[in-house]
Amino acid sequence: MAWLPSIRPPGGTLSLVLASEISLDVRRFSIVEGLSTFFSITLEAFSIDAALDFEEVVGQTARFTIHRGSETRSWTGVCRAARLLRAEEDGLSTYEIVIVPALWLLTERTSRRIFQHLSEPEIATRLLTEWQIPHELRLSDTYKPREYRTQYDESDHAALSRMLEDAGISYFFVEKGDETVLVLADAPQLREPRAGVLPFKADTTMVTGEYATGVCAGRELRPGRLMLRDRDHRLPTAYPLGGLVEARALAIEARLERFQVTPGALLFQTTPSPGTPAADARGTYRSDERAGARIARNRLDAVRDGAVAFDFETNALDLAPGVVVHIAGHPREEVGRGVLIVETRIEGTFDDEWTHHCVARLAALPYRPPLRTPRPRVQGIESATVVGPPGEEIHCDEFGRVRVHFPWDRESTMDEHSSCWTPVSQGWSGAGYGAIHLPRIGQEVLVAFLDGDPDRPMIVGRVFTALERVPYPLPAHKTQSGIRTSSSPGGGGYNEILFEDKKGGEFIRVHAERDVQATVERDASLLVRRD
Repeated sequence: MAWLPSIRPPGGTLSLVLASEISLDVRRFSIVEGLSTFFSITLEAFSIDAALDFEEVVGQTARFTIHRGSETRSWTGVCRAARLLRAEEDGLSTYEIVIVPALWLLTERTSRRIFQHLSEPEIATRLLTEWQIPHELRLSDTYKPREYRTQYDESDHAALSRMLEDAGISYFFVEKGDETVLVLADAPQLREPRAGVLPFKADTTMVTGEYATGVCAGRELRPGRLMLRDRDHRLPTAYPLGGLVEARALAIEARLERFQVTPGALLFQTTPSPGTPAADARGTYRSDERAGARIARNRLDAVRDGAVAFDFETNALDLAPGVVVHIAGHPREEVGRGVLIVETRIEGTFDDEWTHHCVARLAALPYRPPLRTPRPRVQGIESATVVGPPGEEIHCDEFGRVRVHFPWDRESTMDEHSSCWTPVSQGWSGAGYGAIHLPRIGQEVLVAFLDGDPDRPMIVGRVFTALERVPYPLPAHKTQSGIRTSSSPGGGGYNEILFEDKKGGEFIRVHAERDVQATVERDASLLVRRD
């Protein structure tokens, strides 16, 4: 086994405090941390109780602390698991304790939920506030609201991570006072560097003080360009909405392109504009190509993560994900200009050496979280109900879009504030011509999703229900088909074209509730074979 540097001089101690005040003596520990992921602390601890009540341990607030001289590092979280490893009737029994941040709890609640008119940081803030997780924002960019973002059959944590990754925002944990605070940052590499430069030492035998050793550097091929495409119904179909971004990379990497088509990726809230007041009643949303270029750049930075990477061992206890440190004296001068810590592992026992392994990226390069979280996909169509303001029967915008209520939307008010403007597929559509039948409030519709994206609903069908019955009683009149409308508001009247196809009794009936207007630009003929 390779030798690793000790970071524990005489006098180092470990302590574990549980909210239930159960006493456990920590003998071995392993702490794994990373940018945009949880820390996980695994402890082996002794107890005089061989029948420890797990209900008083699991789910309890837990605080683990390492003391080394004047330095202290603490992690406050939740005990996720406890396990008896070895029982001793007359001695000390051994337990395994696993501690994770409170953020981990978000992995265990799944839901379907709609967020409206919020930016990604605002959505994150709402979720974290609901869970009472201490957090702070360190954002250098501004983030415009999105009209509609959906959490769909995924955990709160998956939805949070996915939206932060989309926005290029990382997170890490810092200890403040007696609590662990979650920090959201879009440029962690620009954080104020650690005060002390860390000297590189190839041989640490006689070294006193802090150092870095075993520094490894690597370079891997990554995509060198990314093309992002979107589609906006307000723009011509042939308009190339999106952009191409390229990295300063190897020549071969310029051929490694990521082509991504993401409907709605460039749609953000903007200043009010005339033309479609109904569509813009709750906010003006347009494609923003400048923001789209930033999204494409962020995604390219994310897929290039690890193209240049470093790892090393150290006895510096304070290095953690999100920390920028300068390593002096190494032959590779770039580490002296600063590296961003992205992963760490600290391991040790109460009476032996502790080791600290760090993974880093160049602080000179933008850091964006890898796009790890899969986007949810709707595997079929869904039923929804058309909704609108009280007192109205038909509610639409200038594009013939309507609003719907999904039966799973527990926060919906079932009115004009529900969901988003949803396009309606018609039998025929053209530039000022075609067929149009708007679904009315209370009617059930079938909703599909562009590319399976729950953020992009579209009505593709309508169905009759027990409350919205067929116009002709069935099955008694099963040979009848046609179009029958209902006067609005209030009903009571109708216009109709009815076809009766019963053998021997075929007829067509046309009914106008009031007037009939017919225009013939040239000729008209009517042939009656029997009077």
